[in-house]
Amino acid sequence: MANPAPPPDRSSFICRRGCILTLLLCITTFVSLCHGSVAADNQADEQQHEIFQQMQTAITQARSNPSGSRESLSGWKQVLSLDPTNLEAHIMLGWELMQSDSSSAQEMGMQLLEKSFYPSKVSPTIDFNFPQTYMIAATIGRDRSQKKEYRKARKFTKIALELSKRHGNPHYKNGDVCVQ
Repeated sequence: MANPAPPPDRSSFICRRGCILTLLLCITTFVSLCHGSVAADNQADEQQHEIFQQMQTAITQARSNPSGSRESLSGWKQVLSLDPTNLEAHIMLGWELMQSDSSSAQEMGMQLLEKSFYPSKVSPTIDFNFPQTYMIAATIGRDRSQKKEYRKARKFTKIALELSKRHGNPHYKNGDVCVQ
């Protein structure tokens, strides 16, 4: 006759029960963390969508009003407040501020234009394949030269010179590479 199995050890039963409870607690915690993570992702997506909508509204406002108008300037400033690395806002607001009568506004505009050349400040950086980039670089170079900021003047004048060769500058064919 076979020996009957010994009665379960109470400590073994408690240990198994504790392991099961611990496992359930881990699963419950994991599920709630995942659910919380999904909820946080959804909330982040909603916030990003709201910011995107605000930015699109601001860009529309800026583009649909005359350059230099209060509404246009306000629109570009709002875009920069929502996305400080927005290239279009740097260029458009910078260019519009350059047309101002205020020397402090002109300087702010120049700084915004300069930032468009630095990857650490804007994303993406200014496209050197556009002819307008030549004009921006030449303008910065000339302005910085007039203010006796020769290191910056030289940098942007060099950029303008290289771009004048690339973009079919009619004066370059005659050997004139002046970037004025």
